[in-house]
Amino acid sequence: MNIQQIVERARARTGAKSDRALAREFGMVHQGLLRITKGHGLPSDAAMVRISRAAGIPIEEGLLLLNMWRSDGEEHTAYTRILKLISTRTANKKAA
Repeated sequence: MNIQQIVERARARTGAKSDRALAREFGMVHQGLLRITKGHGLPSDAAMVRISRAAGIPIEEGLLLLNMWRSDGEEHTAYTRILKLISTRTANKKAA
């Protein structure tokens, strides 16, 4: 999942009628949201928490994804493994 997909999910869940309304929902300025959706930047940690909540994904997952997008190499691989571990445990709990 990428940031654009998460933002679109949040847009659908909040029913925001415009990018400006969605940016307000996230506690950010309109230009900041445009930069993110065009792939020219990433949200702050605080904004990612608000975006994750609006999108209906756990904030822990949102913050892990954000750090994955910020990193590369060994760090990126480690964040990917953490996310897979969490996803597996969550799926197992739901199945039980």
